[in-house]
Amino acid sequence: YLYEDNLKIEDIKSWDIATYTTKCSKKELYALLTPVLYDNISVISGAFTGINILRIYARVIFVTSNVANTGNAKLDALNRNGFSVDKKDFFEALDKSLIASNYLIDDNYDNVKSAFGQGILFTRPWNIDKNFFPRSNNWKEIIGYMKGVFSK
Repeated sequence: YLYEDNLKIEDIKSWDIATYTTKCSKKELYALLTPVLYDNISVISGAFTGINILRIYARVIFVTSNVANTGNAKLDALNRNGFSVDKKDFFEALDKSLIASNYLIDDNYDNVKSAFGQGILFTRPWNIDKNFFPRSNNWKEIIGYMKGVFSK
């Protein structure tokens, strides 16, 4: 809004978001990535229900890669949106492969490719060109996949 840029999520085809902005520099863009960014964040459709279903079968932890000083804001946003995340289940890690997990659901191809356990790629515009399986387009597909895993 500050730069009257019309950037939409569908327009972002890589993790280098700054290459898609037209009216602000990379430095200006990254200066906007402060804790305030998470004050009005939207939850992906189906995520709340999906997480609660997964919690029936397993411990769910949240691992995030943050820009400086935004970790607590992300944890607060999760809790504000009803996810009830205890601090012991919230981790900040630039390299998510260091987290010993059985499954990693992520929208970053590099993270799922190098996951400690099985990575599951959550389809987003910035990974649509990546060939990876398993891949889920929404939380319903993730739950279907995981129910198959848990029923074995």
